[in-house]
Amino acid sequence: MLKKAVVLPVLVLTALAALTCGGAAAPDKTAPAKPAAVTSAPAAAPAAATATPAAAAPAAAGTVTPMSAYDLGRLKGKVTFVELWGVWCGPCIMSMPHVQELYEKYQGNPSFNMMVVNTGWRSDNVERVKAWLGKNPKYTFPVYFDDRPQDKQFATQNQVNSIPRSIIMDKKGQVKYNGHPAKVPAGLLDKLLAE
Repeated sequence: MLKKAVVLPVLVLTALAALTCGGAAAPDKTAPAKPAAVTSAPAAAPAAATATPAAAAPAAAGTVTPMSAYDLGRLKGKVTFVELWGVWCGPCIMSMPHVQELYEKYQGNPSFNMMVVNTGWRSDNVERVKAWLGKNPKYTFPVYFDDRPQDKQFATQNQVNSIPRSIIMDKKGQVKYNGHPAKVPAGLLDKLLAE
């Protein structure tokens, strides 16, 4: 009887952890180290406009842009929706239709910016992300791969240890929401865009 009393709670906790791709979502320590020469925004201000002006423009549909090539200065003065995800993460994939809906609703607004950022956790790499996009052409939002050193990545800077994760920043670069995509407060994007 004691074994059953212990086993059931352990199974329930394991199932809950699997639903958020948490725990095991931490970067793979066996993966090759990311290049240390890449520069990006300082850790204290993930949305700060401090990247080099020569960095790349936003990603085009169906492409994967390395974060190290993205001009974070483009975030200045815009409401920014960041979706952190992984190809291997079932709940992340389940949230993609909602992310696409948001993109379609707001993409024409010059004060809005969306970044769907693959964390590079586990065995994700640019090739895997491109392959996933190739199998899912209905998703037209801009996709990025966070190839920056771990201490400069969106996930690290925003203390994210599980995905999927939505981060919404106002026009000043202040984080207004950092949590599960299903729990984004209704109307938050509209409110921030109206400010």
